[in-house]
Amino acid sequence: MPEQEELSVLEQYKKLRKIGGLSNNLAEPTTAKLRNECAAVYASRPNEEIRNILQSFAVPGVEIQQANDILENTDVEKFKPLNNYLKGQIENPNPSTVTLLTWLN
Repeated sequence: MPEQEELSVLEQYKKLRKIGGLSNNLAEPTTAKLRNECAAVYASRPNEEIRNILQSFAVPGVEIQQANDILENTDVEKFKPLNNYLKGQIENPNPSTVTLLTWLN
């Protein structure tokens, strides 16, 4: 993913945060809140690419099909890179991190 696109996604997040345009889970993110937000958004907007990313976070052998699967079978620590990216602690995020943020916005 081009660096400019990464910056654009993060800047959009910061803009929405500043004006109060984010859910509580995204406005004050923690790893658990990010997992919960993914489950909430996945329940309303399932997406195959996102399911594949979330599947990589899941307990081995468990299929992510529904939002409940995300909540029950995903270690919150798997969301640490996304949380660190939102806090400005990662300069070169993994493309899946940027994809998740784009989807959540």
